[in-house]
This record gives sequence, C-alpha cells and structure tokens, in this order.
Amino acid sequence: MKCWLLWVLVFFSVQVAAQVSGQGKDAWIREDLLTAQGEALSVSVKGLSRKEVGALAVSLNEQLQQWQTALSAEQPSHEMPAALRTACETWREKTANHVSCRLGNLTDLWQGVAKEQSALPERSEIRKQARALARLKVEDLPQQSNNVLRWDYQPVLNGFLLDNALKHLVTGWPGIEAIELRLNDRLVQYSREKNASDYALQLSDDLHHVAVADAPGSLVMNNRAVAINAYKKLEWKSEHRRFSRLINPVDGWPKEFSPSVVVVAPDAITAEALANALTVMNIAKGIALINRLPETEALIMTSMGKVFASDGWYSLLIPDESHQALWERDMEFLVEYQTLPQAVAEYRRPYLAVWITDTDKNSVRQLLVHGESLRWLREIPLWWRRYGRRDETMIDGLARATPLPGQHMLVWDGRDDRGNKIEKGNYILHIEAAREHGERELVTLPFTLSGSTFNAAAKGNAELGSVSINFRKRS
Repeated sequence: MKCWLLWVLVFFSVQVAAQVSGQGKDAWIREDLLTAQGEALSVSVKGLSRKEVGALAVSLNEQLQQWQTALSAEQPSHEMPAALRTACETWREKTANHVSCRLGNLTDLWQGVAKEQSALPERSEIRKQARALARLKVEDLPQQSNNVLRWDYQPVLNGFLLDNALKHLVTGWPGIEAIELRLNDRLVQYSREKNASDYALQLSDDLHHVAVADAPGSLVMNNRAVAINAYKKLEWKSEHRRFSRLINPVDGWPKEFSPSVVVVAPDAITAEALANALTVMNIAKGIALINRLPETEALIMTSMGKVFASDGWYSLLIPDESHQALWERDMEFLVEYQTLPQAVAEYRRPYLAVWITDTDKNSVRQLLVHGESLRWLREIPLWWRRYGRRDETMIDGLARATPLPGQHMLVWDGRDDRGNKIEKGNYILHIEAAREHGERELVTLPFTLSGSTFNAAAKGNAELGSVSINFRKRS
C-alpha cells in the first residue's frame, strides 16, 4: 500500500489535553488525537468519567493501528481490505460508477500533473483508461497487475474508519450516553436517547467553509453521519483552469468548478461515498439519487452559490426564530404552464426557462429549464442574456428534457437560489420559450406573497398557452 495511507490513522498521540464541558459524567469530554501526518480525529464522549475516556482513547489508538497494519500489508484476503473493496464496489454500482476505488493509477497521474503543473494529458486516452477500469470483472481484480489496476480506498476510507471506530467504542463502553467522532470533514454521532436539541450541528460554526445556504440554526444529528466536500478545499489549478481533486470515474477527468456538497446519512461510509459521487455527478441526477435513498439527504452548492437540496433536507434544520418560513408545510406554491401543439411538418420541442424575480428583475429563484444542451439553451434570449450565461454551473441542477405539447406543473418551495426563505412582497414569474423554426415567447405573471392563499393567471399566444399560480393548502 502506498504512502498515501500513512496519513490515515497511524501512531495516534493520546497525550493531547482533553477538553471538558459540564460536570461529571454529564459532561462532554473530548480527546483530540493526532496522526503522524497531523490529521486530527476528534472524539467527544458523554456519560463516562475522565479516566474512562482516557482508557477509551488508548483502546481506540490500538485498534486504529491494527487496521493500519492490515491495510499496509496489502493482503487481498485480509478482512479489512476485503471489506473496503466490497464497500467500494457496492457504492460504485449504486452510483452508476460515479464513485470508485479502482482509480489508483489515474489518481497518481493527476497528482503528478497538479504537483508539477505539467500539461494536461490527452483526454481521449484518459477516457479510454477509465472505461477499461469500469469494465473489469470484480472477480478478476485481485489478479490484475498494478500497471492495470491499483486500489485506492480514499473515496470511502474515512467513512469506513469512523463507522468501525464508533462500533468499537459503543460496544466496548456500554456506559456511553452519546459520542461524536470527527475526521477532517467527516462526522458521525451516536446517542442512546434521541433529543434534537441536545445533538445538533451548528451550521454557522461547523459548515461555514461551505456557506450552506447562509443557513442559520442547526442540523439535527441524532444517530447520523455527515460528510462535507468544500470545493475550495478540493481545488487545484492548471493552465488557468480550476479542477476538483476528485476524479470522475466515468471519464477519468476531474470536474472543473466542482460544487460544495453536504450529505447526511445513517452511517459515515454512506455519507462519504455519496458526497464524493455528488461532487462529480450531474446535479439533477445526484439529487434524484439521494431522493431514492432512505434516511439520506443532501445539499449541493455550485461554485457561484446556487443551492440544490434533496426533498427532505430542510426538514433536518432547526431554524432560528428569526428565520421562520413564510408558509407552513401544509401549504404549496403550484405553477402550471402549457406548451402548445404546432401544425408544422418538422416539429421540434421548445426550449423553455422558468424563473422568479423581484419587481426590479433581480433573480430570486431559477426554477427549471427544459433543454439539456447549452448550444440550444442560448436560444432562450432573455433568460440566457440575464441569467444563464452568468452561471452555467447551475444548469446541471435545473435542466430537464424538452417538453411535449400539453400541461406541465412544478412546485416552488419558497426559497431563493441560495436556499433562504424569501420574505413577503411583490414578485414576478417568468416563462420564456423558444423553438427551432418557431416562435420565441415570454409570459410574465406578477404576484404578491403575503402568506394568504391566492390564484393568478396569464396566457400566451404562440408557443405558450395558459400559465397559472395556485398558492393553496396541500390536498
């Protein structure tokens, strides 16, 4: 195993003074353990005495060294490398090859490019290597030469270690009331009694480097894990271009202008694997993946600050009193719009953008675009000129297939592009359509938000038919 593993959890020092808050066994006692490479593993425990926490830290240090020895031995049949490989392959399948531990040689190549600031490799050749790695049969992998395949467990390693460390400690010290483990930007928390007010992650303190939707309040952490990928920490530059340090396993190429990602999941390995996958995936497809997984939520923020959240993300937040929602969860803001059929020989579906502004035409929320090609989205003139060209990174999260003629519907959650709840006031809904060999049309619909139910409607006459807003009680 190469030297990159040395940073993981080798030769922990347990001599750092513990931090204590509270009194007696009701206190949180924290041990800060240091790796040989200076990486910090923070262990915070509630329910044990100072002496017991010291013994716990020594035991954890010994266990971590055993795991490190197993990884360094490069024994394919050993329990820990085998378990890591199984976890890697499981998540590679679940994410459609957007997280992979097969990329050791490609990782070495890109680290060399970043370090030496050398010319970028030939993209077609890198893509060919990535596709060849994806096609390899799992049962053949242990026999492959390192020239073809080198395992790199980093995409799931921190989560794997945190989960196993948590299991070791909770099993060995039944008196633990609650425990929190942090390694870099990975965190896992366990408590025997769930209490949202006691076990919550302060967003403003802990996630400030991601600027999570400028979100005040706290993230409910009861028996969950969190993984954070902050683009500023993952970035490197070459030839005046900004790249992510995470490689997309699909094409072997690091993503330019990668987003920041926060994932909350039942365990740390799930959170880490998904955070790494979402960093390189198409945003809309990534959010759809999260919405299919139980007890898992995510927030993605583009490098320009646009926020995309899974369906249940905001339900995990305990908002500050100053940040109450404009409407309760039993209300919904429904937008319906119609694309008209056209009596032409060569009909092409229209490209279409839907967005909300204030009365000064400042963007409040980009809701969606129909069309997945930048080439044709540029044909939506007003939207592209004012908004689309200024932040192409957001289009991954907005783009949908071009619509068939008929009635279409979407729901707005009342948040702006940065995830903040909007205030009462006057706004404008905009829907702009453009069709190849057809018309370009813009329909605007002013409305006022006061918290009370209302209806509003407008009508197009070429590409768009009826457009309506219905702010109502959920049926």
